Amino acid sequence: MPFFLSDPKKEKSVKKTSTAPSKKAIEVAKELGMDLGKSWNAYSKEVRIHIYVKDMKEMVRFYNKILEFPVVHYWRGNGSEGTMLDIGGNIIELYDKNGT
Repeated sequence: MPFFLSDPKKEKSVKKTSTAPSKKAIEVAKELGMDLGKSWNAYSKEVRIHIYVKDMKEMVRFYNKILEFPVVHYWRGNGSEGTMLDIGGNIIELYDKNGT
């Protein structure tokens, strides 16, 4: 049956996945000087901008503290660094240029 003729009561429900940061992630982010966003819809139709940066700490400070975009995810270690910031439902992904 075409979607527009289907019964809305019978449509499958979409399972929501929590994207709230863990307590450990919040603690580590504070040590790194970042404010984490409370949640993020990882499955939305979004635009992602990838930016390779020389100074991750300075760029995170700029986007997070100056422009006030919340950090929704970050990773450090194993030769790579990255930070994802929510810019109104879209994402800026900062990657360490030195780790590539």
